[in-house]
Amino acid sequence: MLTSTTLVRCCFVAVVLASLSVGACGGGDDDESSDAQGGGSGSGGAKGGSSGTSAGDGVCQPTCSKACSNDNDCETSQGELCCDFGEPGKICTSAVQCPRHCEDDSSCSTGQGEACLSTNLSTPKECVSTGYGLRTCAGDSECSSGEVCCGIYNQAICLSPGVCPQSCDDSSDCNTATGEICCTSVRAVEPNLAAKGLCLNPSYAECPKVCDTSSDCRTSSGEICCDGLCAFSCPKSCKQSSDCTSQDARICCTSASARLPQPTRFFSAGPTCIGTPTPCTSRSTSYCTAGSGCSPSSDPCGGTPYTCAFSDSYEAECDSRPGCSYDSSSGNCDGTPEPCVGLPTYNECYANLGCTWGAVGTCAGTATPCNLMPADQCSANPGCYLEQTF
Repeated sequence: MLTSTTLVRCCFVAVVLASLSVGACGGGDDDESSDAQGGGSGSGGAKGGSSGTSAGDGVCQPTCSKACSNDNDCETSQGELCCDFGEPGKICTSAVQCPRHCEDDSSCSTGQGEACLSTNLSTPKECVSTGYGLRTCAGDSECSSGEVCCGIYNQAICLSPGVCPQSCDDSSDCNTATGEICCTSVRAVEPNLAAKGLCLNPSYAECPKVCDTSSDCRTSSGEICCDGLCAFSCPKSCKQSSDCTSQDARICCTSASARLPQPTRFFSAGPTCIGTPTPCTSRSTSYCTAGSGCSPSSDPCGGTPYTCAFSDSYEAECDSRPGCSYDSSSGNCDGTPEPCVGLPTYNECYANLGCTWGAVGTCAGTATPCNLMPADQCSANPGCYLEQTF
């Protein structure tokens, strides 16, 4: 299951990249030249600030944000600022989309729910809402419920198990019985992966295909060979807008918007186990298995006790139940009943309503959370079921 938090993280960065305002790099060569000059001193020392002064370093795009050196170069009356995107350079962007780089939380509005987090493993940290950022971790205990500390990237981050496939060196490391293969071409589409390969099931997540020529790809489906990988489209380099012949990408963009890194790529681990597991004490012996966190009990008293409130208005019954006490002024039976397991005698066991003596072989333990169950064992944990990640 891809959590809503992770979905927001994925979408947030994509929206920022996709919605950058169209600037004066426009459709004409004069505009492009103006942009290149405007970016010459606009990076504040960051690489890429020259924004395309070398021949042939533009990219054909449908839109292109204007390079800038300061806010005066932008349409501030329209809500634009000259925003620093680090190594790629500076461009005119809507003020709300300007990254606010930070080293730690002290630079952010923590009282308003902000934190200094990465939104992309290829860019510096920014002050963002905690729900938008990628949280680094040293172990699962540092992540939210339903997340794991995923170590497949060059820094471990909290993610849903559904987007944290197992790392691998070859397919023998994967669950081939369920269709998994070791995909080693994933690093070509995500530079921040630390793993050599990832165990992916082609039925749920396609393994990028490497190529030398387009004949290596599914040309009948429209694929072409783009920079060594089969894809349905390929960014075209250009020197001027007249080099851009696609109806969907007519601008030769030489500003920083042509060099912004792609959002961090997440990979589907296939169907994910979700749900709420049935407590061990409520299971039949056939579902009382070690793999689900449960095991047969050797205690003679078993079952699940009724709440103390079940004995309201019944003073004698209430007082006989371990853990319960009767309030004569209200007639309520208060407290928390003792667990059935551990009650040492027949009388104490039966006095605690809901418990049964002679329950050797009943189920005990703590059920494994569904999100920690392997997909191929999910159905063995009652209350859990598979949900497709994407």
